[in-house]
Amino acid sequence: MKPYFKFIIIKIVMVRPQYKITLTYFFISSLWIYFSDRIVQQFNFSSATATLIQTFKGWFFVLVTSLMLFFMIQKAKRDLIKREKEKYKLYETTMRGVHHIVNNFLLKMNFFKEIVSESKAVNQEVIESINKTIFETAEELKKLSNIENPSDEKIRKAVYKNTKAGY
Repeated sequence: MKPYFKFIIIKIVMVRPQYKITLTYFFISSLWIYFSDRIVQQFNFSSATATLIQTFKGWFFVLVTSLMLFFMIQKAKRDLIKREKEKYKLYETTMRGVHHIVNNFLLKMNFFKEIVSESKAVNQEVIESINKTIFETAEELKKLSNIENPSDEKIRKAVYKNTKAGY
C-alpha cells in the first residue's frame, strides 16, 4: 500500500470516530463469528447442545460488543468535548488579542481627537464624528466580548447587526 493511502486511512480512522467505531466493530465481529463457530464445530456437540452454545455465544457477543461500543462512544464524546474546550480557549485568547489591538487603536484615536480639538484645525462636526466612531467601536467590542458560548451565528449577530451587508 502506498504511503499516501496509509495516511488517508489513518486520518479517516483518527479524525472521524464513527469510522473507527464501525471498523473496530466490523473486525471484532467478523473474527468472533469466524473463530467461535470453528471452535464449536470441532467439539461435535448434539444439535440441541450446539444450539444452546450458539445462544450463549450470541448473548456473550452482544454483552461484550455493547460494552465495547459504550466505551468507544464515551471516549469519542470526551475527545469532542476536549476539542471544543480547546477551540473556546483559542477564541478567548484571540478575543483578548483583538481587544488589546482595538483598545490601543481607540486610545490613539482619542489622543488624535484631543490634539485636533485643541488645534482648532478641524471643525466641530468632524470631531463629533470621530467621537461617535470611537464610541460605537467600543460598544461593538463590548458586545463581542460579552458573548457566552460563542458560535458562528452569535458572533455574526454581534458583529454584523448594524451593517448594511447584514451577513
